[in-house]
Amino acid sequence: MVTSPCAYSNFGETEDYGLVVSGGLPVTLVYFDGEKNRDGIKLNWLTGSEVNNDYFSLEKSEDGISFFEIAQIKGAGNSEVETYYEYDDIITKNGSYYYRLKQVDFNGDFEYSSIKHFDFYEV
Repeated sequence: MVTSPCAYSNFGETEDYGLVVSGGLPVTLVYFDGEKNRDGIKLNWLTGSEVNNDYFSLEKSEDGISFFEIAQIKGAGNSEVETYYEYDDIITKNGSYYYRLKQVDFNGDFEYSSIKHFDFYEV
């Protein structure tokens, strides 16, 4: 029996080799969305589980290309339950706004969410 992913086997057939699968995605993002309100845009997201999740960097852009961080929200670290997050972005001028999440692990690895677009015009 092969007990290591680097073990040597004399038999030469695929069923004779061990395969170790570990880890998985650091964060299962159920959704990332937002809604306009009177003062700006309320962004919210839900994770299904988190592994080594240090924080979320919420990034914003006015052209959909150049993003900058507007908030850093602490992650749950390691969690197997759904975790809800939200952030209120106060908008001071009319225009188009784009948002994305940058999920950052404890070791510095990161992944981006899809981009969300909102047109904001005061009512």
